[in-house]
Amino acid sequence: MPVRNGYRRILCRKYHRRLGPLRTMKTMKNIFFPLLLVVLFSCQSVEPDKVETLTGLAATLENQEETRTAISYSTGGGSWSYPVVLWNNYDRITLISSGGNSAVFYVPADRGGGTSTYFKGTLSPAIYPLYGIYPSKNGGTLSEGKIHFSLPRDNEGAGNAYECIPSIGYIPNSRPGNIVFYNFCGLFRLQLKGNVQIKTIVLHSLDENEVLWGEVALTVNENLGNPATWEYTLSNEAEDKNTLWAKRAEAYPLPSEGFANFYFTIPPGGLSSGVSVDFYDENDDLIITRTSHDDLTVSRSKIKSMSILTLTQ
Repeated sequence: MPVRNGYRRILCRKYHRRLGPLRTMKTMKNIFFPLLLVVLFSCQSVEPDKVETLTGLAATLENQEETRTAISYSTGGGSWSYPVVLWNNYDRITLISSGGNSAVFYVPADRGGGTSTYFKGTLSPAIYPLYGIYPSKNGGTLSEGKIHFSLPRDNEGAGNAYECIPSIGYIPNSRPGNIVFYNFCGLFRLQLKGNVQIKTIVLHSLDENEVLWGEVALTVNENLGNPATWEYTLSNEAEDKNTLWAKRAEAYPLPSEGFANFYFTIPPGGLSSGVSVDFYDENDDLIITRTSHDDLTVSRSKIKSMSILTLTQ
């Protein structure tokens, strides 16, 4: 049956009225859901991972051959074939919040002696990621996207122990609940024997422009948990920037049999040009100077040793 023009126009108007709301709803749907996603992701990005008050956290030190914070070959009934990294009672770290605030945390008296331990303190607020500096006396601040701390000139050298190799801690968020520390430097080891007492050792890099101590600025990024990618500067304008000291309160008698270890903390890549080492006795008199022009490059988290030296008067 043919449809008259007027009736056809009426039908079109009816269908247009029915389709109009559907088209409008479809358009709103196309606009609404992308906006919803933007709002959701925006909310996620502005909410920091934050703990109002942090009063303690577990800490682990990297452990591999020839790494150390306190050198030991055995602890707690266990044994290793290489020096292991151990926390000591009353070790202190500077814990830094991404908000820039910081606090000192410490190992309780009964929690030292292991590769993992628990630190106590108060950091409020604790905005993640968190960064740690060991030992706390090396400072630790966060500014302009960099962690700032110092490498000291004076090493606390001792026969068979050196307990302050700087380490960098990193924990990306609050879920792991465990901050991992990575050795920043390596160690240069002197193996000494003889019939003298050693009170002071002074180590000089043969490269007068080499910086062995000073202020470190370590760039903060998401790869801080991978030391191989660290970017940092070590700055020092002092004339003795290539010199390190190890001085004891009391002289240390060297063994005539076997040898004693003395350690110096060295920035990664240091001593490639060799070293000169001055040894002083209990009266601060120079005993002898030993020099090596060999490439003695110290790698991060490794121990580099000289041959055993015999010192006599």
